[in-house]
Amino acid sequence: MKRPTQPLPNRPGGYLQLESYSSLQRLYMLLEGAERAGRKVRLQRGDSEETCRRVIEGYTLERAGGLLDEKRALEEGDITLHPALIALAAGDFGPLKHTLTLEYSLSFTFALGFTRDRTLILKPSAVYKPQAVQKTRGMEEARTVETFTDLQSEPLIPDSVKFYPRRFSGEEWRVLLERACGVRV
Repeated sequence: MKRPTQPLPNRPGGYLQLESYSSLQRLYMLLEGAERAGRKVRLQRGDSEETCRRVIEGYTLERAGGLLDEKRALEEGDITLHPALIALAAGDFGPLKHTLTLEYSLSFTFALGFTRDRTLILKPSAVYKPQAVQKTRGMEEARTVETFTDLQSEPLIPDSVKFYPRRFSGEEWRVLLERACGVRV
C-alpha cells in the first residue's frame, strides 16, 4: 500500500490523541509494523490513498472474558435460552464471562491518523466475536463420554447479541495498538 502523505486538517470527532508533536515516520512505522504482523491495513471509507488515515483490523485477544463491560451487558435486551444469558438476566456475570473466555475472542479495530498539527490520533473499537475454531475436548473428558448424545453442546449465543469490553484508558489503547503493530511484545 502506498505511504500516505496528506495529513488530516484537524482531529475528527471520536478520535483520541495518542501523541502530540508526532511525525509521519511514526505513522509509517505503525502501519508497516501492522502489515508485517499480518494485520489487515485498509483505507478509511471515503479517503484517498494520500490521506494520513488507515484502519488496522485483525488483532484479537483470546481468553478475555474478564474484560466484559458488565453495565452494557445488562442493557443487552435479547435474552435467549443460553444458560449464560439466563444467569445474566438474574444478575450473575460468572457464566457469561466463562463463555466469553472459552468460546469468544476480543476483536480490535484501530482507525489511526495523523493531523496537520502533527498529532497522532486513534479511534479504537473492540467487540467480542465467536472464535473461528472450536477447541477439542480433553482426553480425560473423552474417556467419560458414554454416547454421542453426551457431546451435545450448549446452544450458541445469537449473533444479534453483542458484548463489549470495559472502557480502556488512552495508555491502554496505545499498548494494544503497539502490540497489534508488532512494536511492543
